[in-house]
Amino acid sequence: KNMSILTVSQITALNPSEGVKIPEFVPNGQFSHRNKIINGKMEIAQRGATVSLTTSGQYSLDRWIHTWDGSGATRAVSQQTFPAGTGPETIQNFLSYVQQIAGSGCTFNALEQRIEGVDNFAGQTVTLSFYARNNAATPLPQIICRQFFGASGSATVNTTVANNVATTASFTRYTYTFTVP
Repeated sequence: KNMSILTVSQITALNPSEGVKIPEFVPNGQFSHRNKIINGKMEIAQRGATVSLTTSGQYSLDRWIHTWDGSGATRAVSQQTFPAGTGPETIQNFLSYVQQIAGSGCTFNALEQRIEGVDNFAGQTVTLSFYARNNAATPLPQIICRQFFGASGSATVNTTVANNVATTASFTRYTYTFTVP
């Protein structure tokens, strides 16, 4: 199936209180398309508030998929609530990703939101905003917008949105504007 995949790539070595939130994906000047990211506020957890990730390609909180390579690592995702007065004003929940055991051969861990219809935003300038924190001194190595045209379609197109995003122990808002091919 054709889809655009928004990937926050290589979220590794995170501590239990880590979180990533992606509340907006807005084409500049086109507010009718606001919030193409579904469940960006991490409010819906039909699979449960805590999910042990055992297979690459597994979903956790609704619409969020986790992929990786390598073997032997253990990972868990949970829906967490900001303590009163500590989070962004309009957001109550965040996704916590914890890799308890590193395993071997792992070159990436990715958190993805797949948006159906590869033509969504094609040729348009969009803005991605999200909140993230990391208690470890590990940056988010890469944020990618990936266009997958299906098994019989054109080659996959990866657009690098950001590299080596330095995170802190406090939730910080990150905003990136880029053009979708």
